[in-house]
Amino acid sequence: MVRIAIDESERGWLTEVRRRIHRHPELGYAEERTSALVVECLDSLGLSVRRWAGTGVVAVIEGGSPGATVMLRADMDALPIQEENTHEYRSENPGCMHACGHDGHTAILLGVARQLTRLAPDLTGRFVLVFQPAEEGGGGAAKMIEEGMLDAYSPDCCAGLHLWSEAPTGEVLATSGPFMAATDHFRMRVQGKGGHGAVPHSSRDPIVAAARMVTALQTVVSREVDPDESAVLTIGRIAGGNAFNVIPDHVDLEGTVRTWSTDVQAAVRAAVERTVKGVADSAGVTVDVDYRHITIPTVNEATQAARVRALAETVPGARLGDPAFRTMAGEDMAFFLDRVPGVFFFLGAGNSAVGAEFPHHHPRFEIDEASLPVGVELLTRHAAEMGALRAS
Repeated sequence: MVRIAIDESERGWLTEVRRRIHRHPELGYAEERTSALVVECLDSLGLSVRRWAGTGVVAVIEGGSPGATVMLRADMDALPIQEENTHEYRSENPGCMHACGHDGHTAILLGVARQLTRLAPDLTGRFVLVFQPAEEGGGGAAKMIEEGMLDAYSPDCCAGLHLWSEAPTGEVLATSGPFMAATDHFRMRVQGKGGHGAVPHSSRDPIVAAARMVTALQTVVSREVDPDESAVLTIGRIAGGNAFNVIPDHVDLEGTVRTWSTDVQAAVRAAVERTVKGVADSAGVTVDVDYRHITIPTVNEATQAARVRALAETVPGARLGDPAFRTMAGEDMAFFLDRVPGVFFFLGAGNSAVGAEFPHHHPRFEIDEASLPVGVELLTRHAAEMGALRAS
């Protein structure tokens, strides 16, 4: 078993790196400062890097003996949210913050790089470290794949983690099979004919039609999805009209769909488009639908998920959480797992004592930095085991 010693100096280094990234958040494909820091840290370890998808960074660590190629991935981008925390390392970039833990993910993978580099002579395998841009809806993983990143390194397996503020620090959630949902985003414009509110018969009211659509869409999941499957359809935005006595020309709707399989994902899309067009026809209006698949389901290979769960019982500071946990949140890691068998797991980072009690994408989101060294040890040991397990 690989022995990893993370002393106070290393803990301090992880915290400082995470805070440096947190102070200077950057949106997808604009992670220039963040990727420069990543390159600086990797260069200090004597590792050469290669750029992918603009700001993406990949480095390779060779073990002392040939074995499997293990890919480890972290995402680097932030969100367009104004931070409301008041700690000294809060975001210095107005309107942008790390509200989902990607600063911690990047720090953890850099910590793993330090550990694997130190241990390399005694390790079996080859380790590909992927620092991915644009996870938050920007398709960074798909972009790296399109550019040939997986073909260039041919990983045998892959792994990644996500810090999770809704679980206590150190709790490990690694479920076999579907773990996170496919994510869709749709926009609709209901086009009618505006007019005076006192003479509605001379108009084609898009507000009434949009209201019918919202109601009709609630039956898509209950009547068009197999009860043994799961799906969520949410309308998150509706906008139309500017005056109490004016029927507007159009109304905009926006929402999301979450599903566990690509078959259900496709079926729900077809049902959504058919339903709103049927309502539009009956109301004498038109509807333009812009429906986009953001991610596919994030599916874990059973054996690798089981290995992470087993590690959770032995790594200091870690403990196993619900082995059947799943969430309808989506994740770009799904595209890597669709091509390479692997595992993506959550590591609890919630602790009200340090203000880590707000959900992801909240302006006061925070993580318990005590989770950082736990993440480093989990990923390092998992990578070492997988490199040796699949040695040729």
